[in-house]
Order: sequence, then C-alpha cells, then structure tokens
Amino acid sequence: MTLIEPIIFTGAALTGVAGAILGIRADPIWGLAGFVGGAVRGVGGFIGGVVLGGASLYTLTFMLGGLLVLKARYTRKP
Repeated sequence: MTLIEPIIFTGAALTGVAGAILGIRADPIWGLAGFVGGAVRGVGGFIGGVVLGGASLYTLTFMLGGLLVLKARYTRKP
C-alpha cells in the first residue's frame, strides 16, 4: 500500500459515517417502524458515503497527481 491509500480509505469511512448520521436523523425514530427505517437509512447512507466518498477522494487525488506530473514535465523542458 502506498501512503495515499490509507488517507483515501479513512476519508471514505468518515464520509460513510457522516452519511449514516444524516440518514438516521432524517426522520424521527419513534416506534419500531421509525427505528427500523432509521437503521436502513443509516446503512444506506454509510454505503453511499463510502462509495461516493472513496470515488471522489480517489478522483481528486488522481487529478492532483496529474497536475503535479504536468508541472514537473513543463519545468524540465528547455
């Protein structure tokens, strides 16, 4: 594993936790139906947050790396 992969995985997990919290707090969780609905929304928010958070962090890191490579190539030319 490189140095950036743990950062991407940690960011994706934190995004998933934020999605789970927002999913649970979307509606009141009174009663059994509200509790089950909140749990399902929380799991959906966690999965969506991990997938979208990981994809966006990977894309952002890839784009920044590409810009750094282009900058390094531009400065080497005479």
